[in-house]
Amino acid sequence: GIWVVVHLFVAGKVECRLMNQLLQVLAKKFKEVKFLKIVSQECIHNYPDKNCPTILIYKDGEMKKNVIGLGSYGGLKTTADSLEYTLSTWGVLKTDLEEDPREQLARMAMKTVRRKKGYDAGDDDDDQ
Repeated sequence: GIWVVVHLFVAGKVECRLMNQLLQVLAKKFKEVKFLKIVSQECIHNYPDKNCPTILIYKDGEMKKNVIGLGSYGGLKTTADSLEYTLSTWGVLKTDLEEDPREQLARMAMKTVRRKKGYDAGDDDDDQ
């Protein structure tokens, strides 16, 4: 069966624009997965705008997962890689990414913080 990723969106909402951009990147890379987008109100009457973006994931005509918002992928800092990695953990696609890109970013941020702290401590010694 084919995996289908449906993005329910609201026009003009920042989070939805981001999700549309990221899904376009993944659609070019993973041609075996069908990526669709539809205005939420056209799909589900009275669907709340606050729930968008919503991702519905289907396989063999059955909904396998639905995710409201960007929280599962990294919020407004979501990247194509973090979305790809998350979809791979759900079995939607196969990725070459060996670890969650968000964990790499967190480690890099911690190194930067440590480096700055070390640098600041060194500064204090120079002042004496």
